[in-house]
Amino acid sequence: MRSSASGYLIERVEKGDADAALELMGASDWGSALELFRTASEIRDRALGRRVRFIGHVADVSPCSVTPPCRYCSLSSTIREYRAQRSPLALREVIEYSRHLVDAGVPAILYGGGISPASGTIATSIARSVREFSDVELLFNVGPIGEDHVDELGRLGVRRFVLSLETMDRALFGDARPGDDLGRKLEFVDLLAGKGMGVEPILMNGVGAPRDLVMSIAALGDVRNLVGLRFSTFSPVPGTPWEGRPPASALTTLKACAIARIMYPRIRIDLAAGTPDGVKPLSLLAGCGDEMVGVIVGRRGSRDSIGELSGYAREMGFSVDAPRAS
Repeated sequence: MRSSASGYLIERVEKGDADAALELMGASDWGSALELFRTASEIRDRALGRRVRFIGHVADVSPCSVTPPCRYCSLSSTIREYRAQRSPLALREVIEYSRHLVDAGVPAILYGGGISPASGTIATSIARSVREFSDVELLFNVGPIGEDHVDELGRLGVRRFVLSLETMDRALFGDARPGDDLGRKLEFVDLLAGKGMGVEPILMNGVGAPRDLVMSIAALGDVRNLVGLRFSTFSPVPGTPWEGRPPASALTTLKACAIARIMYPRIRIDLAAGTPDGVKPLSLLAGCGDEMVGVIVGRRGSRDSIGELSGYAREMGFSVDAPRAS
């Protein structure tokens, strides 16, 4: 039985009360944050157990033709070297990376890329090629894509999609992603639901104020096929229209993780690109877990954090499905 003021707010958040979630996000005392994190972790443990598995991520698999580019994206930078980081991989390179991850024993691979008319064709080409040598779970973040491509991916075993929304606020979305269409993305979510496929949106801390992030989390309660949620943390890229904005608070991101866990006990919650170094292990204390990206490969290089993250997870009392961990 929770007796503190923050405990009362947490009970309201469990019922989907967005106003209570806003009060928890705005609390500035450390004791309230600790209670929030502790409750979120307890809810995660009851709903999903205290176990985490690590998956692979192949980035930059498709070009982006969103025009104008998103204001925070390296594609909008006036500096060539940052724009070049988003050059898409060739299919041959994607499959080479995929073989490497399969050989390492990852249980799932997430493919991320830009939005373009070619995205659906690229995704199905990747899936067909990987199916020639593995039945590893495949996830894609290249949408929206057409219904025919969704159907083919479904036949190839794809059961969930990641989708970069950043915010559910239409005005903030239009400011951050002026060349994109939130309505079309939400239509894609409905299409996936009709196909029996799950969706894992990405929300960005730093698009708007913390209040806006909380309201976006609450708005996802209307998404019937919500199976996961990923949080990115804004970090300015030189040369972009948002280069002068300060980095978003990692503590706010962790609070968002905890609020999402309390609202949606059984979904997967992880931190996405832009997470400051050293923060990802802390997400386990804030209710994240079950699944985390442990290896990222792509145009910007490779980073294998499975060993490091596994060590932290074990110290926190998690059992770990980590093929590379010692």
